[in-house]
Amino acid sequence: MSTPSDFSHAPFSEAVIELADANREADLARLLAERTHLESDAVLLAIAGHDTEPAAAVCRIAGLPLNSYSAVLRMRVRKRRQVVDPYPLLAAYRKLSDLPPAVLAKLALGPSRIRPR
Repeated sequence: MSTPSDFSHAPFSEAVIELADANREADLARLLAERTHLESDAVLLAIAGHDTEPAAAVCRIAGLPLNSYSAVLRMRVRKRRQVVDPYPLLAAYRKLSDLPPAVLAKLALGPSRIRPR
């Protein structure tokens, strides 16, 4: 089994897509945590949680393009076996690009969980 560092040869966004498409939530969380300098357990909670906003905020902090975030959304939908209209979520992700990093961190982790590594 490969680890997030095994994807160092690929651009970051491609590694995210590969991990998300393989449903490797924990590895994806570690990769995003490395990029964002956030605790990996907090990132896992954000990307695996019920609400999509924390996952979107972590992905935005990591600087992911829309297609990489879309892969994360697809993973979340497969894990939850639910039908979701992706267009509002993708539009909301675009709007997050206007927010400063401190606000994104609050959205991603909640004000009481912000603890950079």
